[in-house]
Amino acid sequence: MTRRLLTTLKLANITVFLLLSTLGWYRYGQILVDFPREIYLAWRVSEGARPYLDFEHPHGSFSSLWDGLWFYVLGAHSDSLRGINTTLAALFTVLLFNLLRTAWGQIPAAAATLLLQLSFIFGCFEGSTIFNFIAPYNQSSLHSLVLAVCGMAALITYLRKPRSRLLLAAGATCGAIHFTRADTALALFVTLSIGLMLVFINEKRRRARWVLLGIFSLGAAIPIVIFATYFALTLPVEVFGRAMWGPWAILSKSTLTTSRQLWATGLDDPIRNLKFMAACLGFVGLCIGSLWALGKAAHAAKLSQQQQRLLYLYSGIIPLVAVALSTKDDQSAVVPVASDAARSRSSLGMAIAHFISAAGQTPHFATSSFRTSTAQYLWLSDVSPYAAQYESF
Repeated sequence: MTRRLLTTLKLANITVFLLLSTLGWYRYGQILVDFPREIYLAWRVSEGARPYLDFEHPHGSFSSLWDGLWFYVLGAHSDSLRGINTTLAALFTVLLFNLLRTAWGQIPAAAATLLLQLSFIFGCFEGSTIFNFIAPYNQSSLHSLVLAVCGMAALITYLRKPRSRLLLAAGATCGAIHFTRADTALALFVTLSIGLMLVFINEKRRRARWVLLGIFSLGAAIPIVIFATYFALTLPVEVFGRAMWGPWAILSKSTLTTSRQLWATGLDDPIRNLKFMAACLGFVGLCIGSLWALGKAAHAAKLSQQQQRLLYLYSGIIPLVAVALSTKDDQSAVVPVASDAARSRSSLGMAIAHFISAAGQTPHFATSSFRTSTAQYLWLSDVSPYAAQYESF
């Protein structure tokens, strides 16, 4: 029974991925603003433009250079970006399955990756598909998540099978993610720091600990040196520092010039936002503690394995329903919303409703004009409104 369920979930993962990636090929993304901006920046790089000198971007240059490389190899076309993003989504799914399998086992891992595909990788939220993996509003979000999962997978694999190349790979992802997004990079830095502590605990020899730290640091330095060399050869001195600082420049006060930027970074009301984060963490801690106590009680009551599974299933639904009923779309006055009725609906309910309705949407990019090369598509004006928007960021 267990083997049959596992096989079914694995086949469901493969089927859902192939089905949604095929049927939704031209359904994902936008015609204006977000995803076309990423296409534009990649095309500019493939034509020889230099980040931070010929165009500005609020995040790191990794995504523009990566996408520009593939545009140069495969051609400046939106399908090139979709194909690469779909490949990264498949890699992300496989790596995440391996991570969750280590923690939970194969059946929960397969169920979790299936849910992730339906709700996030191919998701449709708020009536928009720009928050999924195929045509995201920001390529840095996708690339930083993939790099983070690669880094965690490498370090966890090292803890089971110590190999120097795995530690080197974990360090390399840590160095590369510096040039993507600051928020995801910070999360990976904290995670890998905890992982390195576990590596040091397992290694009893003091000299070997320094060797392992040196290997990890070498891996982190490799992408930084590569980017520094590229910027030194292509950018003037006055722009070099901005390019190396990359996505972390958004944290400086000089770049936070609009109310929306302050709202997006949480600096519009730091005390209130920190209280909200603390409340969320407290709720999560309460759920985890309750489940732990429930498990102890079930073990003490000597329930059968089937009874324990049913108990865990129903107890896991309780916090999910509580979040669905209590979570509101907390929109600041800075960000306009459609109506009070739309704002009062729970975010989980809206996500499910939009996902169900996504199957019936008209493909956004099914027109023949969009299937022309991206260079022709954006050649209407060399001074693109997207570039102008972010040069004034």
